[in-house]
Amino acid sequence: MNNIYYCENCEDKRSYKAISKHIYNREEPHCEYTFAYCETCSRPSLFVREDYRTENGFNDDAYYKVFPANQRNLGFVLPEMVRKSYEEAVKCELSKIPTACVVMVGRALEAVIKMHLPSTSTIFKGLEELKKTGVISQELFDWSQRLRALRNAGAHASSIEISQPEASEALDFLQAILEILYHLRPKFKSISERGTTSP
Repeated sequence: MNNIYYCENCEDKRSYKAISKHIYNREEPHCEYTFAYCETCSRPSLFVREDYRTENGFNDDAYYKVFPANQRNLGFVLPEMVRKSYEEAVKCELSKIPTACVVMVGRALEAVIKMHLPSTSTIFKGLEELKKTGVISQELFDWSQRLRALRNAGAHASSIEISQPEASEALDFLQAILEILYHLRPKFKSISERGTTSP
């Protein structure tokens, strides 16, 4: 276990000491839970890593914190390419690295667009297409334009500084898109396929 993680109590990266581990392998992906505490303030935390490649074992860099609870923990499955970028964006937000956070938000969004619209050349065109087909609302599309400007500022050398609130807002937007595409729409599709029952 890489023992350096962000501590919400210390509000900085701190060294964590693992106390115990438990592997739950009755479902896939297999999960390894690690109970640890911050060596500076002693605040306990629970970490988990998921074995998406069960035949090759766990990934050392795949830990994420599930306690203390974090509003960024999603309760639904994401494609691996999207998930990795989303988790990196969350780590950057927690570590208060706003520029890197915005860049990773843009990368996650680019992965989403590529998976849904492989022939689309840019994030902007992809978002336009999602709006045209009714996948996202006009409101979310308008919000995306602000994100696009932030992402460009973060990805290229410029004098524009990205603030922590701006980075958090970009992550809020990404979270909203992910919830629609990977949670609400599949849920609605499942309900529709089951049909309605008479009272």
